[in-house]
Amino acid sequence: MAGYYGWNITNTQDLIESEGECISMPVPYVSEEENSSDENSNSSVNPSVKGYYWCVSTGDIPPQAVKSGLDKDGGDIYIGRAIHEGELHPAKIIPNHGCAYIAYNGEEVRKDDYEILCRGSCTVIWQECRDGMIPYNAVAGGCTSDNEKLYIGRVFHDGTHTPGKIHPSHNTCYVPYGGEELSFSNYEALVLQ
Repeated sequence: MAGYYGWNITNTQDLIESEGECISMPVPYVSEEENSSDENSNSSVNPSVKGYYWCVSTGDIPPQAVKSGLDKDGGDIYIGRAIHEGELHPAKIIPNHGCAYIAYNGEEVRKDDYEILCRGSCTVIWQECRDGMIPYNAVAGGCTSDNEKLYIGRVFHDGTHTPGKIHPSHNTCYVPYGGEELSFSNYEALVLQ
């Protein structure tokens, strides 16, 4: 059994900017290892489908996890999301901490239950933005209680590419860093190509 499981997104439109509802629930995802280990499996999920998916963390980082950059100690930082106060927030994952962090209400909040963004064969790029701008094909990583989408962004701060949430109505990107929620008007948005 793999150290992670999650959902497979076969339509990247489920993760990118669109009108209407917030992020919909994805379909169940079964890793190739799990699928091949059960010869009697009736699973209709094809784990090799191109696209993006979220894996629920159980401690391991999947090989397809999307990296944001490097931490000050040289370790990788990954993109995640977690539920907090009834909202879904983009998160930073630092594997040697064993948790994710979100930016919320002026604080860096630790989350032990989180999901990791993984990619199929699509390309990801980081596009420079400012003042709440959301580029075409920006990756949505969460939403507020009033259904405003929150997008995955990152900033270069204190020697790290720290991921966080672009909150369009606030015209900013918030990142969790050093125990605080920091706000930046210049940032990069994660975009699918």
